[in-house]
Amino acid sequence: MSTLVGRQVARYWDALTTSVTQWLRVTPSSLVVRLVVLVAGLGALWVGVFDELSSGLGWAAMAVAAAAAVVFPASRYVLILELAAVLGWFVYTVGLSRPVTFGGLTLLAGTLYLHHVACALAAQVPYDAVVPWPVFGRWLLRAAAMIGATAVLAFVVVGLAPRAPAATSVLVPVLGFVLIGALLAGFVLLYKRKGPPA
Repeated sequence: MSTLVGRQVARYWDALTTSVTQWLRVTPSSLVVRLVVLVAGLGALWVGVFDELSSGLGWAAMAVAAAAAVVFPASRYVLILELAAVLGWFVYTVGLSRPVTFGGLTLLAGTLYLHHVACALAAQVPYDAVVPWPVFGRWLLRAAAMIGATAVLAFVVVGLAPRAPAATSVLVPVLGFVLIGALLAGFVLLYKRKGPPA
């Protein structure tokens, strides 16, 4: 058991030292990607657990969690940070009966999307890579389009759902599952036609 723990610690130590040596060669474009990971991670945690952890110790814990995702963008830390933000938001809105607002829902979804996509990009872009700025422009346009679509959906959920008749409370989840099934079927067909990503 102790050798297993020792190997795990050694593996994390090697990953950390490799990351530190890579940080010494960081380029501006690679730094921008990692700054987006940091800011989006902090933003998602702040929106998810906002007032409750806004003390100095809470900000320090959020900064450490966001920095872990920056240093290890292809690890479980990304998922842990995103789940913490979602679960925190869920506990404070459902458990503590805080109102679900359009701005809060849009900010949470937007920061989570940016964080997840930026982590995926940071995991693929080496620290010393030079990425042309037009690539970032296209990436930001796609992100803005997704966040815009999320804002429209948040408006529908927050603004129109309370005004809907009671019959839609059964219809909307069923339609949601049908939509998810259609999307998954579309992805499966696309995967079968084009094959796995290289």
